[in-house]
Amino acid sequence: MFKTGYLNGLRALAAFSVLTAHCMIWSGWPGFGLPHVPESGAGEPGAAAKMAVDLFMILSGFLMVLNVHQRSATEPMSKLNSWFIFYIRRFFRIAPTYYVSIIVAVLLAGPIIEGLDTLSHRIPWMDKINYNANGIKYTIENILLHVTFVFGLFPVWVDAVTLPDWSLSLEMQFYLVFPALMLLSNRFGMLKVCALLVPICMFATAMWRLNFPEPSLLLFKLPVFCVGMLLCHATIVSARSERFVLRLAAVALTLTQFQFYGRGTIGIMAVAAFIAVLTVEARGGVFATLQQRILGILDNRITQLWSDMAYSVYLFHGFFIAIIGGALFHSPTFVAFNPHARTAILFVAVLIGTIVVSTFVHRVIEMPGIKAGRRVISRLGSATLEKRVASA
Repeated sequence: MFKTGYLNGLRALAAFSVLTAHCMIWSGWPGFGLPHVPESGAGEPGAAAKMAVDLFMILSGFLMVLNVHQRSATEPMSKLNSWFIFYIRRFFRIAPTYYVSIIVAVLLAGPIIEGLDTLSHRIPWMDKINYNANGIKYTIENILLHVTFVFGLFPVWVDAVTLPDWSLSLEMQFYLVFPALMLLSNRFGMLKVCALLVPICMFATAMWRLNFPEPSLLLFKLPVFCVGMLLCHATIVSARSERFVLRLAAVALTLTQFQFYGRGTIGIMAVAAFIAVLTVEARGGVFATLQQRILGILDNRITQLWSDMAYSVYLFHGFFIAIIGGALFHSPTFVAFNPHARTAILFVAVLIGTIVVSTFVHRVIEMPGIKAGRRVISRLGSATLEKRVASA
């Protein structure tokens, strides 16, 4: 198996790219480049943030296949109890930190919504899209739909809390079908599975994507998860020709996102191609030297630390944008600053606050949650799970 430590750097890059893009959006970044922030209602804001989330999905697909491959001797997907172990492990990886973020969103609902309202009124097109938080009500129904992760299936509930959690519902939907996808890929091959699923996903996207404020339905983004799965399979198979075909198919699969990004799809295609190049086992020459330097940049103690914080950074950075940004833009002195300076100040303040809180959450909530999942799996044991499945 080729080294995969570079995934830490990519995961950190995705999280901090989302933070950066959101700071640019909410501060009304006036410059060119990514993300595109229009002066009017035209255009698609935050394309860079969306592509960073797509990178998370690619990495998720890659890592799920990698984990299953590494545990194939003890937890084969052909056994139903392995499915339960997989679900337990993924739940305890995602849920504890997410539940804490929901509690924070409810407790700080007043200042968060007030801050978002202040920021959105500065930018004409903000009130016309789902960034407007004034309609959010934390009812029992709303909270229950979110703690069960099913809210992403219903357009009206996708953006019903002040969190970027639509992708978590999407992630849970992927986890739900992943064991079945692995069985099918083991039986028929991943390429054939993709050939079957892609037309279905593209049809569903064409029919329903405009009904959802965010692409929170798995059919919209399943091809992106499959990109990661294909790239991981390319590191596992032994035939060089097969590895090449899998990498090529993974890059080509990003074209399914044209319905979301248009010509901007080249961005997510470049991301997939970059990962594909990193998975190639270079054996010398200029390419090998360049690859090793890139891997060194992406795989070190700093990127490992940032990667550990990535999940918390993704969930909690929005609170700082709302509260700090709302307070800053209430000040006439701050508003009078150069627009680039305003964005830089907001970014630094949000970055510092997010890193401090994310470090704490990772150590106090996220890591204990992962350990709790291991304890549950250890106590239940494979034999116990098999009995439960049989009795069910």
